[in-house]
Amino acid sequence: MSNKFESYGVYNLIIKVAIVGDSKTGKTSYFNRLLYNDYKSNISPTIGADFASKMETYEKSDVKIYIWDTSGMETYRDMIRVYFKDCAGFLLFFDLTDKNSFTNVSKWIEDIVCVKESLPNSNPNLLLRIALIGHKSDKKEEIKISQNDIDNYVLLCQDKYKKNINFDIFYSNCSSKENINVKESYTQLYQNILNSIKELIDNRNTINLVHDDKKKNSNKAFSKYLYNRRCY
Repeated sequence: MSNKFESYGVYNLIIKVAIVGDSKTGKTSYFNRLLYNDYKSNISPTIGADFASKMETYEKSDVKIYIWDTSGMETYRDMIRVYFKDCAGFLLFFDLTDKNSFTNVSKWIEDIVCVKESLPNSNPNLLLRIALIGHKSDKKEEIKISQNDIDNYVLLCQDKYKKNINFDIFYSNCSSKENINVKESYTQLYQNILNSIKELIDNRNTINLVHDDKKKNSNKAFSKYLYNRRCY
């Protein structure tokens, strides 16, 4: 497969992902498991936000991914919205044993979409990719949300938001405690983002990615495109 993301600067591409959702849904446990392969049963609530980065490879190119672990406390809600505008992807959490956290998923998506649509350059090409994470799947006897309800909600979101914004959502059951689908859900999210960016650029003929003598110009145009769209 040809490399569609040629080197530009230190890193070929930088994208930003935020971990969001109600408090006590296990966001920081997921963050620690993903970044450090570490799990602790008792973790203090996140104050504001924490972040780290990971290097990944996509089509033989390096991609740096900034991951923001945000607070789910209402006190910090306004501050957390500031992070939304620069993120192309979101890991949106609810607790499979807590119906209220699932109900509140709608509020989080509305907040994210509202911020995205309010940007000066908001248009149908603006990327928004969401991984809906049903967390604590290891607590099988305590699960209160049915798979059918989750599937129906995902379909509802697709129909509701994809008309006005470049939107996609998928669902994953996860357990940070047992390390189930942690890396897999994150990987699917960032690959979806990169696949979408590549497809969007190819379809719009934004840059020429075929001729070797135009690679440098293509790299600059690609990075400028992402910057202008705020989808990195």
